Amino acid sequence: MEKKLIAIDMDGTLIGDEGISVADKAAILAAKEAGHIVAIVSGRSHESVLELLKEEGLEHLPVSGSNGAITLVNNIEISRVSMPEKLVKEVVNYLDKTYPFLIYASTGVYSKPDFLERVKAEFETSPGAKGSPFESYEFMAEYSQNHSVLTFEDLSEVTKADIFKIFVFLPNPKKKETCSTFVKTLDNVMMTSSYVDNISISSGDGHKGTGLKALANHFNIPLEHTIAVGDNLNDLGMLNIAGLSIAMENAEPEVKEAADVVTLSNLESGVAHAIKNHVLKA
Repeated sequence: MEKKLIAIDMDGTLIGDEGISVADKAAILAAKEAGHIVAIVSGRSHESVLELLKEEGLEHLPVSGSNGAITLVNNIEISRVSMPEKLVKEVVNYLDKTYPFLIYASTGVYSKPDFLERVKAEFETSPGAKGSPFESYEFMAEYSQNHSVLTFEDLSEVTKADIFKIFVFLPNPKKKETCSTFVKTLDNVMMTSSYVDNISISSGDGHKGTGLKALANHFNIPLEHTIAVGDNLNDLGMLNIAGLSIAMENAEPEVKEAADVVTLSNLESGVAHAIKNHVLKA
């Protein structure tokens, strides 16, 4: 049997309306029992992923968080890709004018003290994108509380840590386009998105493909024996290099086009369907 590495995105892929489905969880455990490696590769911070997996009884899965910028196996870090300080300063100096943003760092997630006020202002001028977890102010407030988001006044308070990515909430399409245009002028930068109302900014190597490669190298599994499952643009980094790329039925059109096959949606336990058909039956 060929040992496979299965890299699964979280939001929009493994997560449905009520967390991880019973079928998805059973399929993951069956794949592990069969000798395969199942890992979570997410745009969320690694702390957030680990906490959710613990709640779901899947705490022993390898995790690559912040879009592949930091990767852990058995809670031990095996790979880290930080943003250069110059890039961080350029981005933050630009965003600090009006944009609501979060900084994902090795010491936690940070925001300016007025982050929620900025979010509220965005909702007053443009609603959140339908289907996005960021579609309500209440969600953003709860996120800040549940993830113990730290506040900072001066960037020097954060740059003492390694910074993995900067998340920008942009429900207004025109502001998103303006911000994206600026980011594209910067050097050694990776810009992607987990939903239509946000962008994530990291170093050029700070993408999910880097996380997948780190895991494959650690477990000595050739890339041709890897499988990546995702739904949004920030998954393209791993989908483009995996031996088999699988898009969710609810995936963005560009993601479906890039994938080798399409499985069921996240509300139909598409991950379980993919594992059963492309791993356990293989």
